[in-house]
Amino acid sequence: MKRLMKRRKTDNRGLTLVELICAMAILSIIGTIVGGILVVSAQSYDTGINEAELQQEAQMVVNQINDLVIDTTATESVTFAGDTLTIPEGIKTHKVRYDAAQQKLLYSCDASGEELMASGITSFNVDTTSFQNTGNLYVDIGLERMANGQPRTFNATFQITSRNGVVDTTPTASIDVVDDIVLEPHQSYTFVPTVVGITDQNVTWSIVGGNTDSGTTMIGNKITIAGGERGSIIHLLVSTAAKDGDGNPMATRAVRVRIRRVNGITANLVERNGEAYKDGTEYIISADLMGTYLDREPWSWDDDYVSPYTVTWSAITTGSVTAPDIQPLTGDPSNPSKFYAKVTLKGDMPRNTKITIRVTASHPAGSNKTSLAYGNVYGDYIISNTRIIEPMHSMGRGSDDPWGKVYVEDLKALLREKYGKDSFQFTVNYRFRETGTGDAGWSRWYSNTEIGADGGGSSVINGRPGFGFLMYYNKSYDVQCELKIIDPATGKVMWPFADTPSTDYILNGRIEKVSISFKSTALGFTSETGWSEGHVSKVNKNFSGDILEFVKHNSLGGTQYEKFKNDVSFVLQRKEAGVWKDVETIKDKPNCWINLNGVAGEYRIRVSMKEYHTSEANLTGWSYYGMHDIWKNGNGSGEFYFIAE
Repeated sequence: MKRLMKRRKTDNRGLTLVELICAMAILSIIGTIVGGILVVSAQSYDTGINEAELQQEAQMVVNQINDLVIDTTATESVTFAGDTLTIPEGIKTHKVRYDAAQQKLLYSCDASGEELMASGITSFNVDTTSFQNTGNLYVDIGLERMANGQPRTFNATFQITSRNGVVDTTPTASIDVVDDIVLEPHQSYTFVPTVVGITDQNVTWSIVGGNTDSGTTMIGNKITIAGGERGSIIHLLVSTAAKDGDGNPMATRAVRVRIRRVNGITANLVERNGEAYKDGTEYIISADLMGTYLDREPWSWDDDYVSPYTVTWSAITTGSVTAPDIQPLTGDPSNPSKFYAKVTLKGDMPRNTKITIRVTASHPAGSNKTSLAYGNVYGDYIISNTRIIEPMHSMGRGSDDPWGKVYVEDLKALLREKYGKDSFQFTVNYRFRETGTGDAGWSRWYSNTEIGADGGGSSVINGRPGFGFLMYYNKSYDVQCELKIIDPATGKVMWPFADTPSTDYILNGRIEKVSISFKSTALGFTSETGWSEGHVSKVNKNFSGDILEFVKHNSLGGTQYEKFKNDVSFVLQRKEAGVWKDVETIKDKPNCWINLNGVAGEYRIRVSMKEYHTSEANLTGWSYYGMHDIWKNGNGSGEFYFIAE
């Protein structure tokens, strides 16, 4: 016992570094797995909640119809013709009409006006074929609602039974048969009915509604769905060959055949990473597959189910553009009808070229139960470089250099096609906002620049000093230039048209904080905006001359920097006992000339410049605002550190 206690006392090594790293790695993996499970669980929960809400809404609609049917006797003629359910009740007649265009159910009674019963109804059909014999009718209804920005659909069949039941109870026979199945175009199915209560097992079948293609046939007990069948539900009626004393079938039964078919695909842009039409730019494209009864049914007749949730991606190019790279992405497991792909441009797209990203459904092309094609279903997203404005380089404050090129001749061609002439005034409006301030941060639109009049003039967009000086030197800005064509006689905007995409007439850019670049023969660089304290560069302690030579004002724009280079100032500082102290101030010079006078030590130069602004009321005039200390930006710009020895 003593030896054991001693071992416990001295064996206190704890965990080794390797053990700790392994434990952390295992915890990280477990955390990732648990996090993924939670995300999927949350998505599945949301999907379940949405489906439950849709089912509840459908039940409420059917309950309203049930209230109308429940007191109707089976001998009365409850009918569904075209888009209207007609329900007689004594001297009154109720009607429920489906407006497919507006996706609404409308109720009326006799001569009264129609009232809204329900909205968001994507399909509505009523099977009344067996009502007089059984007192039952079947309501097929579909609903669609938006949930988290995505459409959610629900389709179901409800049975309604009249309270008064069947008036004629003479028939004692019944028919036992599968009465609800899902088939695909080109598929056949043979029913096996059994007549109960009488010895005659012979039955007759008829298609009583729902089919759109005459090629859909019912021969004997076998139904064959035509390849062009686009109906969502086909209604059959099976009757005994044996008749009662009045010559009516001893028994009948309604059978529904639902059609599993992919009907369409829509493709949309989710996001773009990079500049439009440029090499390496990525486009995330989504595709939504639409159809009827696409999910597997848990019955033996659907054991050979082939998932319709499969698509292929391809690209169709026009002009001299290189086909992009397409990479399918993992979708949402809870929404199998939605697909994603990443499209990466391989080379710049020249003007007037187009890339069509096509997503094609595999099921209609033959990847189904029958392996026979019943259609070619696809959706396109088009990347088309037909914009009127093309960026030329980054924007500058008050630059006279062009920010973007305008394809004036293309613009004229549009105007001639639309109006028969092209003699209009071309104008550009500008607005800006401090980067990160959101939509509410945009300034008003300024229109102080024209690119031509009467269909002629310049073909570039640029900014003027009056515009640039509205911006503070220590802030970055987003800028938009909006091209418009005005009829000078009326002031009416003639272009852009209502359907013109914004990329055709709006140029987006960014103006960074002001910084100044220098070169230095003494310190050995050609174009720098600043060196941090950790950067060690050395000069002789007897140095005398230009330590920094002006190159340009970054973010002030191309040719305009010459106008401001004499507004630069410098402060030379030396560290003494750990504290930076001013040695010399050099004002209003483009270059920094210093004389170290043989004093060794750590030095730094801080760069500032005069800042100007103008008011919104006077865009042409500007005034001195104050000294802008570039070194205060905090990003290493405007400070140069070196050592003299």
